[in-house]
Parts: sequence; C-alpha cells; structure tokens
Amino acid sequence: MKKLILSFITMAFLLVVLPSNLKANEDVKSAKESETLTEVKAELNKMVDRVAEINEMDLKALSKDERKEMKRELRGIKKDFKKYSKSDNPAVSEAAAEAVRASGVYISGGALLVIIILLILL
Repeated sequence: MKKLILSFITMAFLLVVLPSNLKANEDVKSAKESETLTEVKAELNKMVDRVAEINEMDLKALSKDERKEMKRELRGIKKDFKKYSKSDNPAVSEAAAEAVRASGVYISGGALLVIIILLILL
C-alpha cells in the first residue's frame, strides 16, 4: 500500500514539474530557430539566384578554366543544399526543400509504370 501511494505521489509530482520544464526549453529553441531560419532562407535564396545566373550565362564564351570553375561552384552549391536538406532542424530542411521545389516534378519509375499501364488499359 505504501509503495502504491509513493508511486502516485511521484507520478503527480512529475506531471506537475516536467511540462513546465519542457515548455521553457521550447521558447528558447523557437527564438533561436527563427533567427537561424531567416539566415538560412537568405543564404538559400542567394544560392538559387546564383544557380539561375549561371544557367543564363553563355558557357561557350568562357574559357575552359572558367567553365571548370563554374562546375566546381555548382557542385559546392549542390553540397550545401544537401547539407541543409539533411539538417536536424525541420524548419531548415523545409526551407531547403522549398528552395529546391521550383526545379521540377519527379515521378518514380513505379508510378510511371502504373500510369502507362492505366493508359493502355483505358
């Protein structure tokens, strides 16, 4: 009986104490996330603009070394996008996905096969 009462008291104490601690940590995290999120979005937008600028350039007019440098820069931007998309922070990874989303529509091989079969049958 004493163990049962002790366990109920412990459970009630934990229910009172733990949620307030968790809420306090969320407030601090959200302030940090909002600051980093705006910085990340700005950086991602700069990278997307740079990629668009490179795509609009006439690469044939550039020398071989300049084209290699452009390729290196594009590879670096691609690595940065991957780094942000695999971030532990869901807001940062969502911002990276949002920046890349304008690049096109992807259909998996299985979905393409199903679409073709449906078109043939119907």
